[in-house]
Amino acid sequence: DIPNNTGIVVKESTGLYENCEIYKTLFAGIAVLETSNAHVIRCKIHHISYGNGIDIRENCTGIYENCEIFNIKHEGIWVGANSNPQVIGCKIHDIPESSGIMLDDNAMGTYKDCYFYNVKDTINKVVGAKINLPAMWVLAAITIGGKLAGPIGMLLGVPVAASAYALLKEATDKREKSLL
Repeated sequence: DIPNNTGIVVKESTGLYENCEIYKTLFAGIAVLETSNAHVIRCKIHHISYGNGIDIRENCTGIYENCEIFNIKHEGIWVGANSNPQVIGCKIHDIPESSGIMLDDNAMGTYKDCYFYNVKDTINKVVGAKINLPAMWVLAAITIGGKLAGPIGMLLGVPVAASAYALLKEATDKREKSLL
């Protein structure tokens, strides 16, 4: 359930939200719920007291393009399990205590040409903790994999990066121990 103090709630529907400004809400700027498919284009979402800029709950899709999201208490964009949004060209900034984009376990999506600054992590995946891969490595793996081999490269990039990271970490740890 999303509390009443949310800018826009899209529930079991499709909607186009273009050139809007959502600010000073208590909870999410935009909440996308229950298999909805929202198209959010060139919107500015900022100064959210508690909650996420865009909260894409489980099993939702949509296009989130050229939005600016800043001064949010929690994540710029939260992507729930089994959701598959396209996030393209968004500027996410001034969220120093949280992630620009947080992916729940089993979340999918396309994240392309986004710009992040002054955020704790750019893209963080709940599963990232399970594979001990820093968010920056996840972002690099998705970006490089996508450039090299498209969507399949994006999927394969994270396991390849996790393996490379584990080997690098192991080699670095051995080297540090040998120096002691």
